[in-house]
This record gives sequence, structure tokens and C-alpha cells, in this order.
Amino acid sequence: MPEINDAVRRGAPLLALTVSDACRALGCGKTWFYEQMGSGAIKARRLGGKTVIEMTELQRFLDDAPRVLVGAQRRSETQQAA
Repeated sequence: MPEINDAVRRGAPLLALTVSDACRALGCGKTWFYEQMGSGAIKARRLGGKTVIEMTELQRFLDDAPRVLVGAQRRSETQQAA
């Protein structure tokens, strides 16, 4: 990913990531990522011989992911439901 960082530092807009870079960015494994692509949850494109995921697609995927409630928030919602 150093070449990506160099391009961004030079002012190039980051439009898409390879599967490996997308996995690093999300902190997930390739197997899980490919499963998400296979189910249609993440849409990818082929450019030359590479599979890439647009940054807007990664953002959409994250926006659609369920939020996690922890600690005081979870207790508060549980108490309200009771």
C-alpha cells in the first residue's frame, strides 16, 4: 500500500482499492471479503487483470452495516425496551 500513500500525498484522488488493500483498510480477511462480493454485498469491477472496489462502494458498504451498541448505550436501550 505504500504506492497508494505516495500517490495520495502527491494529490492524486484515491478512487478505488484492490481487494488486498480494501481488506487492509477494513481490517478483514480476503475470504470474508470475497464472500461479501459473492453475495452482492460489495460490488467490484475488473480493470485489466485486477479486481478493484471503488471507494464510494466501500463507504456504502460501511454505511449499510449495522451499528454496534456497547456499554451504557446497550443497557439504556435494553431498559427502555422493558
